[in-house]
Amino acid sequence: RYLFKSAEDVAYNAKDTLLLVQKSTVPARTAKAMKEIASRYGNGKNIYVAVNPEFLAEGTMVKDFFHPDRIVVGIDREDTESSVYAMKLMNELYAPLNVPIDFTGLESAELVKHVSNFMLAQRVSTANLVSQICEKVGADVNEVMKLVGKEKRVGPHFLKAGIGYGGSCFPKDTRAFAAVVREYGIPPDIVESVIRFNSVQKQWVVRKIDSACGGLKGKTIAILGLAFKPGTDDVRESPSKDIIFMLQERGARIKAYDPLAMQNAKRDLPDIEYSTTPYDAVDGADAILLATEWPEFRQLDFKRVKELLRTPIIIDGRNHYDPNELKTLGFQYFGVGRR
Repeated sequence: RYLFKSAEDVAYNAKDTLLLVQKSTVPARTAKAMKEIASRYGNGKNIYVAVNPEFLAEGTMVKDFFHPDRIVVGIDREDTESSVYAMKLMNELYAPLNVPIDFTGLESAELVKHVSNFMLAQRVSTANLVSQICEKVGADVNEVMKLVGKEKRVGPHFLKAGIGYGGSCFPKDTRAFAAVVREYGIPPDIVESVIRFNSVQKQWVVRKIDSACGGLKGKTIAILGLAFKPGTDDVRESPSKDIIFMLQERGARIKAYDPLAMQNAKRDLPDIEYSTTPYDAVDGADAILLATEWPEFRQLDFKRVKELLRTPIIIDGRNHYDPNELKTLGFQYFGVGRR
């Protein structure tokens, strides 16, 4: 409704011919609805509609904007004047980037972002499923997925196992894509299974921590990382939050540290102890969960960490560390799908 209200306001206040470009990730056919709104409130002005989905990752947004993999622009192919006008303006707009523009229909451009994020989420969930199988059969998920990624038809990206995906895009866009699929009477099983398995993976990690600690009631767990990924302070749908809630339900006390995200986390997690350094977080803890693979967590003085912990247990939720190195130092190491 905010998007439609914006279209209404822009159309009403436009002084002449205008191209209204939709960048929001929305269900297919939203642009057609915006076109109708613009026509209704434009009072006879030529207001054309285009779709230009953004493909920007948090933490690298400026780089992604100036060096995109592709630029997608949906144009109204049912209206020749609109198509010609949109192609001219969008070519001029993006000329400084020197990247070819893929012009397509309005609905196709709207679907691109949803399908891209669903397929990336699907790959993450696939890697996490494989991590659980690896632990059952004694394989190493890093070795398996590295070799799978060498298959040219698969490729190496987003095949890293961990505690689940989060953030503002993958969860929202996979749910929205499932809704679109259902709306048109297509069985959404494949999409919903990806969504469900993301929850299953977080539950599995909690059981792993519970088992490693011999129960969680009265135990203190140090959580290193609250943001859904390194390089951002964003905690929206961060796996850390769901895992913390489940740990608390089982009676655990939580101490946490994140270089950027603690202030944002306090809104949703007011009843955990926030630490000023990672060493403060692990001091007196019964186990560590590495939840976000910040580079600084790789540089920790693990001899000092071992001295501070009540029991030297590390659950490496991002497969960030060398298991042999930590085991040599005397840690009980538990990765995700690793021996």
